[in-house]
Amino acid sequence: VTANDLYGEFHRTIVVEDASGGIAIAAEGSPLADLYPFGIVATVRCNGLTLCDYGGKIQLGAPPRGDYAVDRIPARELSRYLRRDDGGTLQRDFVRRSISEISLRDVDTYVRFDQVRFTTQGTWCDIDPLSGKRLTTERTIVDPTGATFRVRTLGSAHYAGEPLPKGKGSLCGIVDYFNGEFALRVTNYEFFGFTP
Repeated sequence: VTANDLYGEFHRTIVVEDASGGIAIAAEGSPLADLYPFGIVATVRCNGLTLCDYGGKIQLGAPPRGDYAVDRIPARELSRYLRRDDGGTLQRDFVRRSISEISLRDVDTYVRFDQVRFTTQGTWCDIDPLSGKRLTTERTIVDPTGATFRVRTLGSAHYAGEPLPKGKGSLCGIVDYFNGEFALRVTNYEFFGFTP
C-alpha cells in the first residue's frame, strides 16, 4: 500500500503497487489507514470488481450502480477483496525520478523528486471565499533543470492550511494523471530537506 487516507490525502482511496505498476482502489471504510497502513503488503482479489478509465487513468472499484464509472467497495466487503499480510515488514519503496522522466508508466506509482522547490509561497491549499473551507489546489514545483511539475493537494489533507515548504528539498508521492496532465499527490505527509 503506497497511499491511503492517513493524512486526508487520498479520500476513500488506497493505492497499491507491485513490480508491474500501481492502481488506485475506490473503497469505503474510515479510516482506511487503520485497515491498510502505508507500506503493508496486501493481496487484491479482483474477481467481482470493475476497472474503469477515469480521465485516461485506470481505477479499480465495485461495479457501478449509478452515474460513476465505479463505486467504492463497501466497508463490509473490503476484507473479501483486500487481504493484508500481517506477517511481513512494512515496505516503503519509492523510485527516484526526475521530473522529465515521468511517463504513463509511472501513473499511480510511488516516486520521489529530489532538489525541487515550490514556485510560489503560501499554503498547500487555497480557501474558498464563500464557504471558508480549504479547496483542492495545485501548486508548481521546479527542479534544477527548470522542469516543472504540478503538485495536487486535496482540501481534506490535514496539512492543507500549513505553509508550503521553503527552499529546496524532496517530495514523495503518487503520480496522478487526468486528461493528459500529470500531477504529484504527496502521500504519507512525506516531504523533507526543505528550509524549516
